[in-house]
Amino acid sequence: MEKELIIKVDGMKCDNCASHVKNAIESISNVNSVSVNLKNKEVTIRYINEIDKSLVNEKVEEEGYKVI
Repeated sequence: MEKELIIKVDGMKCDNCASHVKNAIESISNVNSVSVNLKNKEVTIRYINEIDKSLVNEKVEEEGYKVI
């Protein structure tokens, strides 16, 4: 069964920023899809089984953004 995690990410200002965050999170195993809402600074992650939330934070920070 698919689950959903919504996080807030600080620092995203454009579609290019959103693309970097999306691609980084999609590289995590068990992630089915990622969608970014720039206006709300929200990232919705759909995944199966479990996801390592600290790994999500790490991937976002590697791209130069911060999970808030």
